[in-house]
Amino acid sequence: MEETTDIIEIEEINNRNPWIAFAFSLVAPGLGQIYNGQLKKGMFFFTVIILSPFVIGISQSLTTFNGYVLTFAIILLLRIYTIIDAIVVAVKTTDYKLKKINNWYYYLLISIISVSFSYLYECSSITGVRMFAISHVSHAPTLVPGDYIICDMDIYKNNKVEYGDNIIFLGPDNNTWIFRVVALPGDKININESFLVINGKPCKYRKIDVKTEDGLNYAEYIEELPNGVKHVMRKLDGFINPNIPKFDNLVIPENFYMVLGDNRDNAYDSRYFGLVPEDGIYGKVLFIVWSTQKGRTGLSLTKKR
Repeated sequence: MEETTDIIEIEEINNRNPWIAFAFSLVAPGLGQIYNGQLKKGMFFFTVIILSPFVIGISQSLTTFNGYVLTFAIILLLRIYTIIDAIVVAVKTTDYKLKKINNWYYYLLISIISVSFSYLYECSSITGVRMFAISHVSHAPTLVPGDYIICDMDIYKNNKVEYGDNIIFLGPDNNTWIFRVVALPGDKININESFLVINGKPCKYRKIDVKTEDGLNYAEYIEELPNGVKHVMRKLDGFINPNIPKFDNLVIPENFYMVLGDNRDNAYDSRYFGLVPEDGIYGKVLFIVWSTQKGRTGLSLTKKR
């Protein structure tokens, strides 16, 4: 009588550790699910998060304050959900049978892909928007220190620069500067005591307030540019600074623009460093996404007053 021997394959059992699932989810979206053996769900989360900047760029959802907040909230909630889901599944999973994907080299590969994507692809170049922090008063009261602004870096690929645009441009010190466009190519400009005459027509001014800051009185005016854009500009009240340059019949050459700070007596702008070339303009300020000063968060800088 022949004796037979049954060979029983013993599968390795290893319960899932919720702390590891949590840590993996922080390293890369979906990695916690893959650790739990949920390959399809993990790859879904990973793909959605990785491709989200491209979707955001196409939809232009970040070009308005409400769209920016909503998009940020959706991505944040999705990330939180992937983390919580990974932890909960890890806690509930018992007698887990290890799979081929439960190897350190798979985890490392996904982590490398996630980190590499973050380094190789700058989100601002994909979404088309970028955040800047304001640290100076030269464009007050429009922008003040403590403001964080969102700028459209692609807008001038398909649109022309217009009067009143608050543009991001390459400054004379090779850093990024922000001022308002007040003159376009071909315009004839006169500037006297910070007031503008464009193509022989004085811009409209209406004095609205006088404020005292650091012992100085500033008069605030509503300035209306030729295309109807109105904004607040300020200058020292009752004081004429003889050191501020004056311009008489200056003609703006082709592909150049004149920019001025809204804080006219305290701005180093085109009156000092010259005109801004078209190829030095990066983008346009859209709105204040957050500010340390009360009541400024969410202010749009693209609407006509």
